[in-house]
Amino acid sequence: MNQEQRQQQYIQLLQMVLDDPQNTNEILLSQEEILDQDFLKLMVSVAVEAQENGRDDLAEFLVDLGQQLGEALGIDITPSLMESRENPDYGAFLQEVLTVALQNYGQMGVTFPVLAKYQQLLDENFGRLICNRLIETCQANPEAKDSLIGLVENLMVDISDFPLGRRWDNLEIAIMGYQTVL
Repeated sequence: MNQEQRQQQYIQLLQMVLDDPQNTNEILLSQEEILDQDFLKLMVSVAVEAQENGRDDLAEFLVDLGQQLGEALGIDITPSLMESRENPDYGAFLQEVLTVALQNYGQMGVTFPVLAKYQQLLDENFGRLICNRLIETCQANPEAKDSLIGLVENLMVDISDFPLGRRWDNLEIAIMGYQTVL
Protein backbone atom coordinates (compact mmCIF):
# COMPACT_ATOMS: atom_id res chain seq x y z
CA MET A 1 0.00 0.00 0.00
CA ASN A 2 1.45 3.39 -0.95
CA GLN A 3 1.57 6.48 1.22
CA GLU A 4 -1.33 8.18 -0.57
CA GLN A 5 -3.63 5.20 -0.01
CA ARG A 6 -2.60 5.07 3.64
CA GLN A 7 -3.30 8.79 4.08
CA GLN A 8 -6.74 8.30 2.51
CA GLN A 9 -7.43 5.51 5.01
CA TYR A 10 -6.41 7.82 7.88
CA ILE A 11 -8.70 10.56 6.60
CA GLN A 12 -11.64 8.16 6.18
CA LEU A 13 -11.13 6.67 9.63
CA LEU A 14 -10.95 10.07 11.28
CA GLN A 15 -14.09 11.14 9.41
CA MET A 16 -15.89 8.01 10.64
CA VAL A 17 -14.93 8.86 14.23
CA LEU A 18 -16.06 12.47 13.85
CA ASP A 19 -19.35 11.40 12.26
CA ASP A 20 -20.14 8.97 15.09
CA PRO A 21 -18.17 9.90 18.23
CA GLN A 22 -20.37 7.72 20.48
CA ASN A 23 -18.99 4.62 18.74
CA THR A 24 -15.36 5.74 18.61
CA ASN A 25 -13.99 2.64 20.33
CA GLU A 26 -15.79 0.25 18.01
CA ILE A 27 -14.76 2.23 14.94
CA LEU A 28 -11.10 2.33 15.99
CA LEU A 29 -11.05 -1.36 16.88
CA SER A 30 -12.45 -2.21 13.45
CA GLN A 31 -9.51 -0.36 11.85
CA GLU A 32 -6.76 -1.10 14.36
CA GLU A 33 -4.31 -2.18 11.63
CA ILE A 34 -3.91 1.46 10.57
CA LEU A 35 -3.62 2.97 14.03
CA ASP A 36 -0.07 4.28 14.12
CA GLN A 37 2.01 7.41 14.68
CA ASP A 38 0.98 8.97 11.36
CA PHE A 39 -2.70 8.58 12.20
CA LEU A 40 -2.04 10.25 15.55
CA LYS A 41 -0.23 13.12 13.78
CA LEU A 42 -3.27 13.64 11.55
CA MET A 43 -5.53 13.71 14.62
CA VAL A 44 -3.28 16.28 16.26
CA SER A 45 -3.18 18.50 13.19
CA VAL A 46 -6.98 18.40 12.91
CA ALA A 47 -7.23 19.20 16.64
CA VAL A 48 -4.93 22.20 16.27
CA GLU A 49 -6.93 23.45 13.30
CA ALA A 50 -10.18 23.00 15.23
CA GLN A 51 -8.79 25.04 18.11
CA GLU A 52 -7.65 27.79 15.74
CA ASN A 53 -11.20 27.91 14.38
CA GLY A 54 -12.76 28.20 17.83
CA ARG A 55 -13.91 24.58 17.98
CA ASP A 56 -12.41 23.91 21.39
CA ASP A 57 -14.78 21.00 22.08
CA LEU A 58 -13.64 19.17 18.96
CA ALA A 59 -9.99 19.98 19.64
CA GLU A 60 -10.26 18.68 23.20
CA PHE A 61 -12.01 15.50 22.03
CA LEU A 62 -9.27 14.78 19.46
CA VAL A 63 -6.38 15.55 21.82
CA ASP A 64 -7.89 13.36 24.55
CA LEU A 65 -8.52 10.56 22.08
CA GLY A 66 -5.00 10.98 20.65
CA GLN A 67 -3.47 10.75 24.11
CA GLN A 68 -5.47 7.61 24.92
CA LEU A 69 -4.53 6.00 21.62
CA GLY A 70 -0.94 7.09 22.07
CA GLU A 71 -0.79 5.45 25.49
CA ALA A 72 -2.30 2.24 24.11
CA LEU A 73 0.18 2.22 21.23
CA GLY A 74 3.16 3.35 23.31
CA ILE A 75 3.47 6.64 21.38
CA ASP A 76 3.82 10.04 23.06
CA ILE A 77 1.83 12.61 21.06
CA THR A 78 3.26 15.59 22.98
CA PRO A 79 6.00 16.24 20.39
CA SER A 80 3.38 16.16 17.62
CA LEU A 81 1.25 18.65 19.53
CA MET A 82 4.20 21.00 19.91
CA GLU A 83 5.26 20.59 16.27
CA SER A 84 1.73 21.28 15.00
CA ARG A 85 1.51 24.52 16.94
CA GLU A 86 4.63 25.87 15.30
CA ASN A 87 4.35 27.53 11.91
CA PRO A 88 6.39 25.53 9.39
CA ASP A 89 7.93 27.30 6.45
CA TYR A 90 5.58 28.04 3.56
CA GLY A 91 8.51 27.61 1.18
CA ALA A 92 9.12 24.04 2.34
CA PHE A 93 5.40 23.31 1.92
CA LEU A 94 5.34 24.78 -1.58
CA GLN A 95 8.46 22.88 -2.61
CA GLU A 96 7.15 19.56 -1.30
CA VAL A 97 3.67 19.87 -2.79
CA LEU A 98 5.02 20.97 -6.20
CA THR A 99 7.56 18.13 -6.22
CA VAL A 100 4.84 15.54 -5.56
CA ALA A 101 2.53 17.15 -8.13
CA LEU A 102 5.31 17.21 -10.74
CA GLN A 103 6.39 13.61 -10.08
CA ASN A 104 2.78 12.47 -10.49
CA TYR A 105 1.74 14.94 -13.19
CA GLY A 106 -1.89 14.59 -14.18
CA GLN A 107 -2.88 12.29 -11.31
CA MET A 108 -5.52 13.89 -9.14
CA GLY A 109 -5.37 13.56 -5.37
CA VAL A 110 -1.67 12.69 -5.19
CA THR A 111 -0.90 15.84 -3.20
CA PHE A 112 -3.43 15.06 -0.43
CA PRO A 113 -0.82 13.57 1.95
CA VAL A 114 1.33 16.72 1.63
CA LEU A 115 -1.72 18.96 1.98
CA ALA A 116 -2.70 17.03 5.12
CA LYS A 117 0.81 17.39 6.54
CA TYR A 118 0.74 21.17 6.06
CA GLN A 119 -2.99 21.82 6.23
CA GLN A 120 -2.54 24.56 8.83
CA LEU A 121 -0.74 26.56 6.11
CA LEU A 122 -3.53 26.31 3.55
CA ASP A 123 -4.46 29.97 3.69
CA GLU A 124 -4.36 33.19 1.70
CA ASN A 125 -0.60 33.55 2.24
CA PHE A 126 0.03 30.17 0.63
CA GLY A 127 -2.27 31.10 -2.27
CA ARG A 128 -0.34 34.31 -2.87
CA LEU A 129 2.95 32.43 -2.67
CA ILE A 130 1.86 29.94 -5.36
CA CYS A 131 0.62 32.73 -7.62
CA ASN A 132 3.76 34.84 -7.20
CA ARG A 133 6.01 31.83 -7.78
CA LEU A 134 4.08 30.89 -10.93
CA ILE A 135 4.39 34.41 -12.35
CA GLU A 136 8.11 34.65 -11.50
CA THR A 137 8.90 31.21 -12.92
CA CYS A 138 6.92 31.82 -16.13
CA GLN A 139 8.72 35.14 -16.65
CA ALA A 140 12.11 33.51 -16.07
CA ASN A 141 11.28 30.42 -18.21
CA PRO A 142 8.75 31.36 -20.90
CA GLU A 143 9.33 28.05 -22.71
CA ALA A 144 8.04 26.15 -19.66
CA LYS A 145 4.93 28.31 -19.26
CA ASP A 146 2.40 25.74 -20.55
CA SER A 147 3.80 22.95 -18.35
CA LEU A 148 3.85 25.21 -15.28
CA ILE A 149 0.28 26.33 -15.90
CA GLY A 150 -0.85 22.70 -16.21
CA LEU A 151 0.96 21.79 -13.01
CA VAL A 152 -0.66 24.65 -11.09
CA GLU A 153 -4.10 23.85 -12.54
CA ASN A 154 -3.79 20.25 -11.32
CA LEU A 155 -2.66 21.45 -7.91
CA MET A 156 -5.62 23.85 -7.69
CA VAL A 157 -8.02 20.97 -8.43
CA ASP A 158 -6.41 18.96 -5.62
CA ILE A 159 -6.62 21.90 -3.20
CA SER A 160 -10.27 22.60 -4.04
CA ASP A 161 -11.10 18.88 -3.63
CA PHE A 162 -9.03 18.43 -0.45
CA PRO A 163 -11.41 17.14 2.27
CA LEU A 164 -9.49 18.57 5.24
CA GLY A 165 -8.57 22.07 6.24
CA ARG A 166 -10.78 25.11 6.14
CA ARG A 167 -13.01 24.64 3.09
CA TRP A 168 -13.28 28.37 2.46
CA ASP A 169 -9.49 28.80 2.44
CA ASN A 170 -9.04 25.84 0.11
CA LEU A 171 -11.50 27.35 -2.36
CA GLU A 172 -9.93 30.81 -2.07
CA ILE A 173 -6.49 29.38 -2.86
CA ALA A 174 -7.89 27.53 -5.87
CA ILE A 175 -9.63 30.68 -7.14
CA MET A 176 -6.41 32.70 -6.77
CA GLY A 177 -4.51 30.03 -8.66
CA TYR A 178 -7.07 29.85 -11.47
CA GLN A 179 -7.11 33.64 -11.80
CA THR A 180 -3.34 33.72 -12.04
CA VAL A 181 -3.35 30.96 -14.65
CA LEU A 182 -5.87 32.95 -16.72
